[in-house]
Amino acid sequence: MSEIKDMVMPMLKSIQTEQRAMRARVDGIAENVAEIKDDLDVIKGYTTFHMGLTTQNQSDIADLRKDMADLKKRIAALEGRG
Repeated sequence: MSEIKDMVMPMLKSIQTEQRAMRARVDGIAENVAEIKDDLDVIKGYTTFHMGLTTQNQSDIADLRKDMADLKKRIAALEGRG
């Protein structure tokens, strides 16, 4: 029995050592993923903000085009009177 124990124990210790190393790497990866998630949340906020600006700008441009068309009609009407 002692011979089996002498063979198995070093293998178990080796497995435990590898498991600790693997756990440390996984913990490091988990920290990196958390940092990346935080960065993505910031990017999401900027993207949402810029999408709002873009939508507002498109709306403003559409309003300006309508105003320009209206002014052109009014100018044409005034020029037609003269």
